[in-house]
Amino acid sequence: MHFSRVIGGIDKDLKLVFTHPIALQWEDESYNVIELPNNLPKCSKEQFNEWTYPTLTISDSKWANEYAAMTHSIDNFENHRVTHYAFISMNDILNVLSENEPTVSWIKETY
Repeated sequence: MHFSRVIGGIDKDLKLVFTHPIALQWEDESYNVIELPNNLPKCSKEQFNEWTYPTLTISDSKWANEYAAMTHSIDNFENHRVTHYAFISMNDILNVLSENEPTVSWIKETY
């Protein structure tokens, strides 16, 4: 995620790597095809407090639960580890399903 390109932002970019994602879906932010909660958290910094927080883990995600229901036994569904991650940019939303957490690192700004 290119935070370094935002005026008044930070001088680093965030790199997230999913080694074995189950599914991903990109969409224009206005469509909201994959259901997200109505009240998404906002950034805390005053100049960005109207912006949706860019990296989210969606609790009790309908998308994650539907996938887990199709791929897990009834006994295993209760403890499934399918997690819905949502990455919100100024124009796009990237939704990722994964049973593993991504590796996360800050990298030097890229242009």
